[in-house]
Amino acid sequence: MDRSQQRVDSALRELRALFPRGDFVGVSADLATLEGAAELFARAPDTAS
Repeated sequence: MDRSQQRVDSALRELRALFPRGDFVGVSADLATLEGAAELFARAPDTAS
């Protein structure tokens, strides 16, 4: 696990402690790359409906 993912996981723990009813998804991705953007969109939940 890289440091970026560790930071995402830490932030998720904090958010879940503060907002136990919240529904959070954390993604560690480099949005400056096509691959990173694709990873984000692949893992992000569909909230359009």
